[in-house]
Amino acid sequence: MKRIVLVDDHPIYRDGLARLIESDKGLRVCGMAGDVQEALKLAEETSPDLVIADISLPGRNGLELVKDCCNSWCRAGQIEPAV
Repeated sequence: MKRIVLVDDHPIYRDGLARLIESDKGLRVCGMAGDVQEALKLAEETSPDLVIADISLPGRNGLELVKDCCNSWCRAGQIEPAV
């Protein structure tokens, strides 16, 4: 089962996407965040297989989130970025 973290600053969109994802038996949302800082903390705690992030987030944007994730996990061979 693939574990997914959703990052979007719109709770209604996040909830709807989570329901859609969880309708697939091979996928599970292991957390949701509304901004980059919350997403980084959540990713560290849950070690997801995939992070789905909005590009337009308050404060720091989704591209910065990808960069931070890569700095933390890509070098260890744990994730590959896809934009």
